[in-house]
Amino acid sequence: MKIRGVILIISIIMGLFIGYSSHHWIHQYRYQDESVTLLPEHPFYLLEDVNEEVLYNTLKHYNFPNPAIITAQAIIESGNFKSRLCIENYNLFGLYNSNKMEYFKFDSWISCVFAYKRYILNKYEEGEDYYGFLQRINYAEDPEYISKVKTLENKILKKYETKEKSHPLSGGD
Repeated sequence: MKIRGVILIISIIMGLFIGYSSHHWIHQYRYQDESVTLLPEHPFYLLEDVNEEVLYNTLKHYNFPNPAIITAQAIIESGNFKSRLCIENYNLFGLYNSNKMEYFKFDSWISCVFAYKRYILNKYEEGEDYYGFLQRINYAEDPEYISKVKTLENKILKKYETKEKSHPLSGGD
């Protein structure tokens, strides 16, 4: 009887130890990709306050599809980066958490950019017309939204394509 009791206690202790260790081993990397860590290889402009040029360059650097369109969206949604939601919560895109019935709050503007990737771009199918995509997911309620974004996109492309072509390191003539 004593031996069974000792074996039972040892089994319980080992079970707790193995279960605890397994749980932590399984979950240690669970949320790793949700945080954004600025490492030395990240461009220096990520340390700046956000503006049109910084956002556009960031989106290009991280290979977001249609960076001019996404930049135009941020300009519209944030009132040219001056809205209270943008300034206080770093929410550039007016991203809304429908589970909590409130706007997302971010610790930095780059966190918002990656939240856009996670919550919006995860629905985008590569090669899909981006304006068709925005309509498909009902991104905005304003019936003129697409028209406004297109107008801004054209201005952004003119401004930054010209800079890239005239910049000696860009490979343009």
